[in-house]
Amino acid sequence: MATPKLSQDNIYSIKSAVMGNQLAPKNNGQLTLLLVHEFEHQLANWRNIFSAHFHIQTAKDGLTALKAILNGKVDMVLSSTQLAQVTSLDVCKFVKQHKSTEHIQMIFVSEHYSEHEEV
Repeated sequence: MATPKLSQDNIYSIKSAVMGNQLAPKNNGQLTLLLVHEFEHQLANWRNIFSAHFHIQTAKDGLTALKAILNGKVDMVLSSTQLAQVTSLDVCKFVKQHKSTEHIQMIFVSEHYSEHEEV
């Protein structure tokens, strides 16, 4: 199955949404985007798409994502809905339930196209 293409408009919309929350860029003027996916090739695809606009961190599972978030250097998370160890929904719940992380924007990407599979 082919990965949906992200246009420049989508990338700028994502960046504008984060900037609208008045987050201050930390890394050479760039916001930090944490990419979370179990497959290295998908992380590489996402890195190629977003690296010109964001400082990139990656994680292959929910537990590693939580560790990166707790380090305090993540502005936004783009995550697959299917993660090992800790689910993406659990990561989101944790982030939104804690004052120190509730500002972090969460975006989920599903590899499924069924109307019956909703978060």
